Amino acid sequence: NMPKGTQTMQDLIGRTLGHYRVTAKIGEGGMGEVYRAHDEQLDRDVAIKVLHEAVAQDADRLARFEREAKAVAKLAHPNILEIWDFGREGRVTYAVTELLDGQNLRQSIPASGMPWQKVVEMGAAIADGLAAAHGKGIVHRDLKPENVFVTSDGRVKILDFGLAQVKVPVEEEAETATLTPAGTVAGTVMGTMGYMSPEQLRGETSGARSDIFALGCVLYEMLSGQTAFLRKSTAETSAAILKEEPERLSTTGTVLPAEIERSIHRCLEKSPDARFQSSADLAFALRSVSTDHVISPVTPVNEWSSGKRRKAPWIVAMAAIVVVVAAAFLFQRQRPVEEPTAVTVPRIAVLPFENLGSPEDEYFADGMTDEVRGKLFRLAGLEVIARYSSDQYRGTTKSLSRIAEELGARYLLTAKVRWQKADDDSSRIRVSPELVEVRPGATPVAMWHDAFDATLADVFQVQANIATRVAHALDVTLSADDQHALERRPTDNLAAYDAFLQAEQMEREGLGGGWGHKYQRMAELYRRAAALDPEFALAWARLSYVESAFYGAGGVNSTRAESAREAAERALEIDPLLPDARLAMAAYLENVESDNKRSDEQIELGLEIAPNHPLLLRWQMVRTTKREDGRAYFEQAAVLDPLSWRAAHDLGRHHLYSRRYREAEVWSDRACSLAPTSFTSIHSRTMVFLAQGDLEGARSFVREAAERVELTELVAHLATSLDLFWVLDDEWQELLFRLGPESFGGDDDARNLAFAHTHHLRGEREQMLADAEMTRSVLAQHLEVLPDDPGLHVYLGSALAYLGRGEEAVAHGRRGLELTRDYRTGRPASYFQLQLVRSHIILGELEPALDMLEPLLEVPFYLSPGWLSIDPLFDPLRDHPRFQALLEEYDTN
Repeated sequence: NMPKGTQTMQDLIGRTLGHYRVTAKIGEGGMGEVYRAHDEQLDRDVAIKVLHEAVAQDADRLARFEREAKAVAKLAHPNILEIWDFGREGRVTYAVTELLDGQNLRQSIPASGMPWQKVVEMGAAIADGLAAAHGKGIVHRDLKPENVFVTSDGRVKILDFGLAQVKVPVEEEAETATLTPAGTVAGTVMGTMGYMSPEQLRGETSGARSDIFALGCVLYEMLSGQTAFLRKSTAETSAAILKEEPERLSTTGTVLPAEIERSIHRCLEKSPDARFQSSADLAFALRSVSTDHVISPVTPVNEWSSGKRRKAPWIVAMAAIVVVVAAAFLFQRQRPVEEPTAVTVPRIAVLPFENLGSPEDEYFADGMTDEVRGKLFRLAGLEVIARYSSDQYRGTTKSLSRIAEELGARYLLTAKVRWQKADDDSSRIRVSPELVEVRPGATPVAMWHDAFDATLADVFQVQANIATRVAHALDVTLSADDQHALERRPTDNLAAYDAFLQAEQMEREGLGGGWGHKYQRMAELYRRAAALDPEFALAWARLSYVESAFYGAGGVNSTRAESAREAAERALEIDPLLPDARLAMAAYLENVESDNKRSDEQIELGLEIAPNHPLLLRWQMVRTTKREDGRAYFEQAAVLDPLSWRAAHDLGRHHLYSRRYREAEVWSDRACSLAPTSFTSIHSRTMVFLAQGDLEGARSFVREAAERVELTELVAHLATSLDLFWVLDDEWQELLFRLGPESFGGDDDARNLAFAHTHHLRGEREQMLADAEMTRSVLAQHLEVLPDDPGLHVYLGSALAYLGRGEEAVAHGRRGLELTRDYRTGRPASYFQLQLVRSHIILGELEPALDMLEPLLEVPFYLSPGWLSIDPLFDPLRDHPRFQALLEEYDTN
């Protein structure tokens, strides 16, 4: 029964309230009725909640309604129903909200419950909405399935937030408790029976953890199809909430990970202090299960459904059905089970921002692009096309529709940037971003565009504002941590930021050769940025990463190792939550200390902070695929980054090491076409030729590639990177001997060892001995400072083998192998094992060489029968029966 004097449906349909024309009634509740209406001013349909007259005439109730409406309107959260307007028309008081298409959660829950993956996804979204409201001091107090709406495209919205319904007191046997509008006052009972917390039932002050209790009840019901506490009467239900524990989900026939059950029962603790401390903590716990969980053997695989975080396919073992998540985070995908409300993760490409200033300011516009893209990468609800694909469209004349089609993206972010420089501190930046939606076969539509005019000192706030606007436009949930990360300022020193951007520009353009010079110049710029602002954590992290990469690429010296360590430690000291700092420490531990266990730990810590960080993900998979088949990951990476030469290269290299040469050809060719001057791509394509026993094909390819790059840099690269000196013809070998240390990054050991290898190949013994002695001398000095560096031991072993010092050579080689053993598999690094094979062959120790060679054909590696048949290193083994047997046994042709 409606309160006396309430407006009826017949009274309002056809009427205009303000500039809203009422067209139909769509529902009603304790405080009023809900209508569909048309906003004549903005030409859109809306929902209007009209208060019962009895409520509207109560000054206290009306004031509270208006106060809370204003508070909720300020939230603007994608998981909370938006309130757009509030007004009065005669005796009618109303609130205007967004109009939703779909059904409430009560109508969405099947009798048997929902798949746990879907519950995790939706529950985390509800928790995000609660966290946003709790952060503003707003508590719902009446969360239940009826107050959660599921839109037709799978989004979740919390309804009546802070506007708890006021109901007429009911008898003890009714299902709904007595409610009053003053739920914040001690002694008042407010909520819906079956979802109220113990403190609400006792009439105590209810806060954010009461909402967490209610959400626990909702999650329980979503999973099982049964209510956690609701009994036949109010008294029985109250007693159950106050004194009883709900039936464990595992005993109701519901199959789900134990972590989810623990989280739900923690929500349902009787004491508020025993529950999650915040809704954000609950959302994090749910998402942790969503992304990392390995299902127990008894879980049926057909219960999987697609969700916001896409998962890799199930792998079913023959002995027991064990489901494994094979690829994680940004590049995860699952072949979806048909699910009418499946949520599609928005995919966006951030195109290079257009520089409207002078050409020398291009790096600044590129830096703006990368900063905004990097902020979006941190958001779990987005798929962001990586830089290498997006950057292909710099200055393009292609239409937005064509770009979106080629990238497989539905949303494109573009912007124009002008840096108006001044001699004093009045320099300004003008940025005009635009977010465009591109649907197949439809004209691109601008979702929003804006213009920012700010001082240069406010550049970081502009970047944060752009990323935040994108997230809101795409209905991406932002937790408090997300918002903090978006608004984080890397530095307050603009000169430091300028040096940092210049270094970043070098990294973007660094596809060609001159790697030694590039590393050194980048390190100088990052070091300058860190010196100008000693608290610039990202600059320290980048400096460490560059130093470690240079070290790992052959630039081994103690000064560089110490610089890499100190910079990584400094970055973590300043900001332990900076994912790039974790990446820097991981790179140092891997490249310098060869501690892959601690390196992996750093990667995991970084991914907990930023699950979509592309470099962390790539590093993780490259590391783990030393023992596992990561094909799904690399294929997904190529899909998500379709124009990335690096993604194509990674997939090609994976196929090469898996000895699938047809696929390796396709992807390495694609990498070369996308980045024709990349030495990495050229090198990998050359290796595919060699793995198939085609030396002439490899030489023809590198001669063609030499027309696109600097020849001296290409020769130095081939001679030192994985020892392809034997691919060089006589003319190029002569050129190699004329190259100075600067062509090798200033490191004499790499140059001298390459010379020794090549002179040995040519039968030039005297020159080989001289080069080997120079190599030995330099490496021995390095080892005095870095006694546990595996590369130094292995390369010193090669030099000693050329000098005929066999016992020392093998001892150093074995020591290097021990230092590289993977803590998971116990296997040493395959490339270093091949170097020990080389030492045995040089020393004439053919049986030990064969003993170590055979295992290399059984693990993922570039070595193959085709390679063995043409590599002159193995000439001394050609007539050996065991070697011939190996070629025959492992030949897959």
